[in-house]
Amino acid sequence: MAEPRVVGFDLNVRLEEDENGNLAFDLNDAILDNGNGNGFDLNLPLDEIDAVDFDYVQNLPEQDVAAPIQVNHPKHDMPEEVRKQVYQALLDRSKNGKLGKKDTTIVAHQFEVHIRSVQRLWKQDKTQLAHNIPVVVASQKKGRCGRKAIPLDLEQLHNIPLKRRMTIEDVSSGLGISKSRIQRYLKKGLLRLHSSSIKPYLTDANKKTRLKWCIDMIEQGLVGDPKFKNFFECVFIDEKWFYLSQKSEKYYFLPEEDEPHRTCKNKNYIHRIMFLCVCARPRFRNGECTFDRKIGYFPLVTYERAVRRSENRLLGEQVIKPITSITRDVRLLSKMSLTFGLFGNHPILRILTF
Repeated sequence: MAEPRVVGFDLNVRLEEDENGNLAFDLNDAILDNGNGNGFDLNLPLDEIDAVDFDYVQNLPEQDVAAPIQVNHPKHDMPEEVRKQVYQALLDRSKNGKLGKKDTTIVAHQFEVHIRSVQRLWKQDKTQLAHNIPVVVASQKKGRCGRKAIPLDLEQLHNIPLKRRMTIEDVSSGLGISKSRIQRYLKKGLLRLHSSSIKPYLTDANKKTRLKWCIDMIEQGLVGDPKFKNFFECVFIDEKWFYLSQKSEKYYFLPEEDEPHRTCKNKNYIHRIMFLCVCARPRFRNGECTFDRKIGYFPLVTYERAVRRSENRLLGEQVIKPITSITRDVRLLSKMSLTFGLFGNHPILRILTF
């Protein structure tokens, strides 16, 4: 393809006459004024002719510039409060469930809404009343407009092992969707969260024993209308562990006080004491509490005589030492001794231990 030809010319060369004896227009010749003051010369600077004052144009006052016209577009959706007011106004104007010829127009102008919106609202409410449905004036666009949801077969979740369904990240990666979508499914109820805890393995004998204990809590003789016992003759005994100290404790000191220095052989094996907690059902009389169910807390300790003297105790002084090894026999013996020590051989009282 041939390159385009560029023809050059010199503005300073004198032009020749044409066939009719006329000279072409010369840019270097002085331009005469035509009487209207419109003559100009391209070779003169702008200040020497009637040029445009660009500084004045750039510094024009802002009020001279016409502001854009703002068009107030009508609001297509009525708020719920306005819909209630429109419906109430229509009810006030209706007679035997019918409106006048100009009622919808008057109400539309009153609330500055479109007449079709008023007519549609009145028709919707009349339909609900005809079917004995409570009138709901709220907009029905919620859940019916916008982009449609992308369908997803949630049955694929059955093919994912339970170990890969423990977090939202695992489920989203298994189904190939985003975590926010999983959150929406949880909110809609399409998915549910379940916390699984380890249950004790019970044999048939264990189940029968538990069932028998539950049946014993039912009043005998009430076959048609079974009721649980009132538990006024029962005392509940349970064990509670209390540590003598904690790994980390906070104290409030004055600025000049010394900080304590606490030591322990092994902070993972801090000494602890077991207490037997005894309580029963509270008693009321005429609306006032006569018994607050608390019987007492009793430590599982031993009382011994001090073998040697120290700065904390004298020789032969009674010392309290916790029982470090709490076995089943120790707990049973402690409960029995506590029961007979507090209540003796009570004929009605029943001891419930856990």
